[in-house]
Amino acid sequence: MAFTQLKTLLFTLLCVISASTACAQEPRNETDYVARNLQTIQKIYNLTVYPNNVPIQKNGSSAVPPGLFNPNATGRVSPVGNFSGFADSIEYFFALAPSPQNFNGLAFHAADVVEFTSGCPEVASSVVYLRTHKVDPKTGEVDKSQKTSTLAQVAFWRFDENGAVMYYHAWIPQLQLWIEAATGIDFKNVVIQKAVSTVLCPQIQDRCKGKDQQYTNVATCAAFLNLKPFGSFDEVWGDNVVCRQIHLLLTGVRPDVHCPHVGPKGGSKSAGFKCVDVNYSQDYFDDTKLFEEGVDENGAKSRGGMINSYLTVPPESEETDDEFVQRLLNDVGIHDVGGFTLLFGELRAPKSAGRSDSESLNDSSQSHTSELPGIAIVSNRTESPKELRRIGTRLGETHGLSNSHYGDNSWPKVVNGERFLNEAIFKNTSTDQGQDEFITSLFEILCVDDIPRRTSDESWDKYVRHMRNSIMIPAGKGAVKQQSSSTEPVSGRSDGPLTQVRDEAYGTMKQTVILVSKDGKVVFVERTLYDDDGRPLEVGRQEQRVEFMIEAWKR
Repeated sequence: MAFTQLKTLLFTLLCVISASTACAQEPRNETDYVARNLQTIQKIYNLTVYPNNVPIQKNGSSAVPPGLFNPNATGRVSPVGNFSGFADSIEYFFALAPSPQNFNGLAFHAADVVEFTSGCPEVASSVVYLRTHKVDPKTGEVDKSQKTSTLAQVAFWRFDENGAVMYYHAWIPQLQLWIEAATGIDFKNVVIQKAVSTVLCPQIQDRCKGKDQQYTNVATCAAFLNLKPFGSFDEVWGDNVVCRQIHLLLTGVRPDVHCPHVGPKGGSKSAGFKCVDVNYSQDYFDDTKLFEEGVDENGAKSRGGMINSYLTVPPESEETDDEFVQRLLNDVGIHDVGGFTLLFGELRAPKSAGRSDSESLNDSSQSHTSELPGIAIVSNRTESPKELRRIGTRLGETHGLSNSHYGDNSWPKVVNGERFLNEAIFKNTSTDQGQDEFITSLFEILCVDDIPRRTSDESWDKYVRHMRNSIMIPAGKGAVKQQSSSTEPVSGRSDGPLTQVRDEAYGTMKQTVILVSKDGKVVFVERTLYDDDGRPLEVGRQEQRVEFMIEAWKR
């Protein structure tokens, strides 16, 4: 096995979850988390008030103050839509907030958090009244001669360890009624519906130009929209005019993403398909798909295609990581392959300020200035190369990945895995432990089994939530018909009878340890627990080991 250069890929299939309580049980400082969470929610809604929302509508995510949303924030706001990632989330909260220029002179002039509770640091719920009024777009002054209308929003929030919003689930009751009351327009009137299509098309042609153009001309656009059902603001998703009207508002922020949604196809491979007909009661409320809370084995395409698209690039290629992600979005497609997290990048020696590689690599402190190119993270939630994150840019970092967002430390398997790994590294660096013994200790971590056996009356959807707790998932434990535990590998071994697991069994099939020395030598060890037919492999057939040097390590 020869490599011109090492492109390290750790492909974590997002197939695990369980239901640990929202509020972690370990001791914590609970001094003012209620005030912190309330302040975060108030800041978010205050940015929907005109003219606070204008900079975000013009400049997008760069204008959002830090600390409000986690970079991977994901949630649902019924009946508007499901939103994956920071860019999606901030567009809903701020870019869709009405402004006088695009909402018949109306805008939010106040956001009152009328109800709020936060029983633990990680979660909160709120009720907000968004006061709507005629507002002068030049001065921002409220026309007090007009009546105020109120839009309510009920929301449940989940925060990360830093107090930023990680997940949210919100509901806007009676959205269509509020829009009609605020604007004085009866959108159920067929004549009004036809007029809306006539008004939308010139705006679509003006905003979606060049590579983002969707229709040949205004007449073509109008003819197309007149053939579509109008839809309802109380059920926005669908192949209708209302969905395209919503996304037209967002074209000013990200035309490359939202222009396809206003077009004939209702979306694109890279941006997803939002304005298409779906089973609203099922697809819209599919928490497994939105929050990845379950095992997703049924993506339309193989995840392996993404790995191949990276590894098969010619060695002389100068394609950057950002360009690779853009190619994934445009050519390969990542939103219909099921859940995944892909780590990719080239490993190189750290660049140290005035220190030798040996000194830097043997120093466990975080104070030095050694730098590494790091490893990039892309997932099925990624919408743009601008969202690309890197880990491993400094020595001494430890990161755990799960089926949740990167950075979500609410999963016991992530927290425990990071702790076990740190302990193993400390033992290795503080003793005379050899490499083989160190590798064995790492495989022991990968074999930690904290998942119970599935009971006969337990549904698969319920059982799969236990997987959040366990690093290893023994295949036989999920079978409804209980099998002898001897058929499952224990601590990476298959000492019992080689009985084939059932077809519906799901679990850990491979375990991999990759070590890179300070000189650029790679030791790649992989254990395969089952063969392709589901039979546990004998110990002597499980392990494969490859060693090689990274070319251009110090380039």
